[in-house]
Amino acid sequence: MKLLIDARPLVDPYSGGVRRVGIGLVEAICHEASQDEITLLTTGREKREIPFTLPPNTKRIHLSWPNKLLSASLLMGCSLERFLPERYDAYFFPNLGFTGPLKTPYSSLVHDLSFLIEPRWFSIKDRLWHRAVNPKRFMKQASAIFTVSDKTTNDLERYIGGIKQSYTISMAHKRLAHTESVEKAPAYFFAMSSEDKRKNLACLIEAMDVLTKEFPVQLYVTGSGTWNRPFVKALGRLSDQALANYVQGAKAVLYPSWYEGYGLPVHEARNLGTPVIASIAGALPETVPPGTKLIQPEKPQLWLTAMKSMFLSDHTNEPITQEHSWQEAAKIIVNKLREVSHPSNELEQH
Repeated sequence: MKLLIDARPLVDPYSGGVRRVGIGLVEAICHEASQDEITLLTTGREKREIPFTLPPNTKRIHLSWPNKLLSASLLMGCSLERFLPERYDAYFFPNLGFTGPLKTPYSSLVHDLSFLIEPRWFSIKDRLWHRAVNPKRFMKQASAIFTVSDKTTNDLERYIGGIKQSYTISMAHKRLAHTESVEKAPAYFFAMSSEDKRKNLACLIEAMDVLTKEFPVQLYVTGSGTWNRPFVKALGRLSDQALANYVQGAKAVLYPSWYEGYGLPVHEARNLGTPVIASIAGALPETVPPGTKLIQPEKPQLWLTAMKSMFLSDHTNEPITQEHSWQEAAKIIVNKLREVSHPSNELEQH
C-alpha cells in the first residue's frame, strides 16, 4: 500500500492537543505499516520539521505553496491530488482540513463535533473556516471515520449521519517532558485556552472572585484573553515543555469545558501527577482517568468548593500507568486503510 498522510496538523504550532494526538498516532502508523510506502505531506512557505524520526519506509514531501493560497485553490474546487507528485492507494487525515474533491479513498480522525453542536462557542473566523472545509461532506465521503470516544461516534450519527464506517480508537498519551516547576510562588490553578468560549473560563472566574478573598491563589491560563482580574495570568501560547512545567506546578488543573470529544490535557495532567477537576460535559465522564473530580460546568459554587478543598490540601496523584498504546490504534487504522485502498495502478486505468 502506498499511503499518504496529511502531516500539516503535526507541524502546526497552534493546533494544541490535535497536534500532540497526531504526532503519537502518525508515528505509530508509520511503524505499524512498516511493509508499506508512507509519505507525509506538509505545506506552506516555512518547512517545519516533522517532530519524530522517520522510519525507513516513510518519506516526506513538502508543497511550498503559501497555505492561504493553497487553501483558496482547494476552496475553489481544485483537488489536493493535483499538487501531489505521484498517486497513492489511500489517504489518512489526522484532522479536518482543506482537500478539495478526492478520487482516492481516504479516512480521517475526528476529535469532536463541537463546531456543529454549538457554533457560538467559536469566533466568526473559525466558523467561516469550518463552513469552508465542509466537514459534513468530507466525513460522509470518507471510506472510514475514526473517533477518540464513543461520545464523538454517537455525535457523528446524530449531527451528520450517513457515515460509511466509524470506529472508536483507544487513545494513548505521550507524557509531556518537564523540568523543575517554573513557578514556586504564588500558588496557582491552571486552566486551558482563555480565548475559547467552549472552555468555560467564566465559571472559574466567578469561583475565583470568591476564593481569592480568602486565599492568595492565582489562575494561570493559556492564551491571551483579557479578563480584567488581578488574579488571572494569561500565559499566551506555550511550548510542550512550558505547558508541562505549568501543569506540574499547579495545585490542580481545572477543566470546566462545555463540551469535549476527549480531553487530552486532563490525561497529560494526571500523567504528571497533578490533580484534576473536570466538567461532566461531553465525553469527559467517559474518558477522564481515575481520580478525576467531576462537576457540572454551570455550577461555579461547586467549583469554588472543590478548588478550596484542593488549595487547602497537599494532595497529589501518582502518575497514572498508560492503559493503551498508540500501536493499538495504529493497527486498527492501518488494517482499515488497507481494506479500503485502491492500488495506484488501478487508479491510473480510470
